[in-house]
Amino acid sequence: MGWEPNPEQLAAIETRGRVFVSAGAGTGKTAVLVERFVRAVCDEGLDVESLLVITYTKRAAGELRTRIRTELVSRGRLDLARRIDTAWISTIHGFCLRLLKSHPFAAGIDPRFRVLDESQSRVLQSEAFEAALEEFLNGEEDAEAIVAPRSRLPKCVADRAAEEGLAQQGAVRVVVQFLLRQRVQETRFSGADLAGQ
Repeated sequence: MGWEPNPEQLAAIETRGRVFVSAGAGTGKTAVLVERFVRAVCDEGLDVESLLVITYTKRAAGELRTRIRTELVSRGRLDLARRIDTAWISTIHGFCLRLLKSHPFAAGIDPRFRVLDESQSRVLQSEAFEAALEEFLNGEEDAEAIVAPRSRLPKCVADRAAEEGLAQQGAVRVVVQFLLRQRVQETRFSGADLAGQ
């Protein structure tokens, strides 16, 4: 170990089991995670692929992987350093992607699936919203039929709505009513336009 951890860092390193490390920039989070990982595989004999390390960014995951490899090499564990690329060190998105790629049938998805790039995602989101809005606006229901009464909402949603002061006159109701008004305005515009011909 090329640095000396302070008491809080040492506690985070030595605590066994699942640990969530959250701290500000420059506090030594990465060093703590590197040391935890290295001790787990070197001292406790855990397999490199049996540990899961989730970071917020791809850059942080890459840096963590590099620093773990460097520390393993410095401890003479070239065997483990060579295997570090198979370790589960990634963002939450990377973790989910790897898990789905490894077990597509268990997840009920086509094994040839791929992740959309940002522009494809925006196009599909827009198309899905337009289709859902079109279906909604062409439906027979009114806002009262569509918005579930608070008593029929899941408890967690109802509680959150109450916290936010949304309750019965929630944000969903406001949006639905706005969309219905837009539908009426569009209908009037279309009617006025046709009458003018």
